[in-house]
Amino acid sequence: MDSLQPKPLGMRFGALHSGMTARAVPVIASSLTRELPRR
Repeated sequence: MDSLQPKPLGMRFGALHSGMTARAVPVIASSLTRELPRR
């Protein structure tokens, strides 16, 4: 059951992915709020 064991690389990728999403969410939200009034 290797999938159940935590891997350093996986943990690093998870942290990086979470950081990217944390930065991307505000941008996506702002873009959506900008597009809605046009419709």
